[in-house]
Amino acid sequence: MEITSSLEGRDVLPRHLRWAVSTALSADQVWRVRFLVDGKLRWIDFEEPYSYGGDGGYLVTPWISSGNPLERHEFTAEVVTAGGSTWSATVSARVPDPVPAHVPYGIWGRVPASLLDRPFSDRFGHFSAEMYVSGSGELWIGRTYQRAYAYEVTGSTKTLRILAPIQRAPPGIAFSQQGWRLWGDLCTPAGPFATYTITEVDLGDPYSDGFSLSARKDPCPERRALLEGIWQRID
Repeated sequence: MEITSSLEGRDVLPRHLRWAVSTALSADQVWRVRFLVDGKLRWIDFEEPYSYGGDGGYLVTPWISSGNPLERHEFTAEVVTAGGSTWSATVSARVPDPVPAHVPYGIWGRVPASLLDRPFSDRFGHFSAEMYVSGSGELWIGRTYQRAYAYEVTGSTKTLRILAPIQRAPPGIAFSQQGWRLWGDLCTPAGPFATYTITEVDLGDPYSDGFSLSARKDPCPERRALLEGIWQRID
């Protein structure tokens, strides 16, 4: 049976792109479409159009890199019928190396306004959200590190740009990494994209940096509520 993957014909994948699959089977014949990266299940779609990350979602690729620019990775789409039959199409391609984001990396806590005038020892453990920015261009954000959302980010010391959610697990399944439990997209699978202004803040602690985030544009109110405010380095 013919399966068409939108990744076909690509030798190198960009940093983020849409990954869609079509099949000759009718919708009532398809039970699910599974998306695997290097043999590991990363996404499941149950309805047309069949796409990684859901309708409008993105495949973000730098996190897949091992640091070897010549290494190839396998991207497999499996169509599973109600009767249990499976057909698959695999594309072998290279992915870009992670590029360090020009944003403050490290683990940060958002400081509630009521604690801004109190010593650091009184603030620690009472943050209203936590955020990890990696040197490879990932931002994880959540109320606590036990439930966080991951995004591809870039920018400068004055600007933070959120490009796309990073999907590492099928819908409803948490993915643990370095103590953080990643839960997929917030608002929509497509993101949406956003831009924030970064402003340095002196929190009166010589051992801990601080900055504030304010949204220039973020159509996702839930994410904006998590990100806007003053952040202090906690690791």
